[in-house]
Amino acid sequence: MSITIHIPGAKPEEIVRGLLAAQAVFDKAGVTPLQAAEAQYDMEGWDIQGFEGDGPDNSDICDVWREANAAAVEACCIGWPKDKVPDTAELELARQSLR
Repeated sequence: MSITIHIPGAKPEEIVRGLLAAQAVFDKAGVTPLQAAEAQYDMEGWDIQGFEGDGPDNSDICDVWREANAAAVEACCIGWPKDKVPDTAELELARQSLR
């Protein structure tokens, strides 16, 4: 699986810069985007359940998804006015088409 980001007003080259920054976070952490997304999902589920019992087995990588999202925003929006920089890149997993 690959990743995609959605930042309104971003030029294609800015989006590419954001995607590369996000992927660099995953690479540095040694996890795939899917592993990080699943860990984030598991942690949110544990939160919804009131943090009962032990945390998810993959809780050690749950922050990687958020770090990748933040890196994407920072890299994509270099030089933008601060009031135009969004809080999120809306980082998502994207299925590659099978052509």
